[in-house]
Amino acid sequence: MFLNNIQILYCKCIHARSLGDVLLLENATDLQLIDIKGCNSMKSLVSSSWFSSAPLQLPSHNGIFSGLKELYCYKCKSMKKLFPLVLLSNLVNLERIQVLHCEKMEEIIGTTDEESSSSNSIMEFILPKLRILRLINLPELISICSAKLICDSLEEIIVDNCQKLRRLPIRLLPPSFQKIEVYPKKWWESVVEWENPNAKDVLSPFVK
Repeated sequence: MFLNNIQILYCKCIHARSLGDVLLLENATDLQLIDIKGCNSMKSLVSSSWFSSAPLQLPSHNGIFSGLKELYCYKCKSMKKLFPLVLLSNLVNLERIQVLHCEKMEEIIGTTDEESSSSNSIMEFILPKLRILRLINLPELISICSAKLICDSLEEIIVDNCQKLRRLPIRLLPPSFQKIEVYPKKWWESVVEWENPNAKDVLSPFVK
């Protein structure tokens, strides 16, 4: 399937391990919204191996998913990684990430073994337009991203029942913030850590 000039992609109950198995992603430059529901065979939105056979075109602002604004993933029972780290620099227009009820999701921005052994923790990526991050009922989630994320436009974070998550690798500016919703309260107070150690104190007026 070609994706030329397509702006909205809605996938329900597709029997594929990733979008790259059924779509020609090289043409996915105009997509603004991706909505994945009930695709129980899907392991990742795009696999890291896909990029080895179809490397990104430069500049990345004109590459795969460079026009993407909204990304939704709902009830994909086998999904472990939403998308790979190599794709992150393309998502300059991404405004919303929403992942709900994916019982095996381990990483939002996944890494390969090779990437994990490198110094990703000192890398920084900018998501300049990201406003909303909602992660709900992801009981196996252990990482949002191994690198640091600069999200100075972030307005809303919801993290509900993601109790294995230990770190929020996000640098943000509080003036842009409107709310943070977390559950359970004990996870927020005693488990999770921010990139900035003072973030909890600074953000406490926004927490519900």
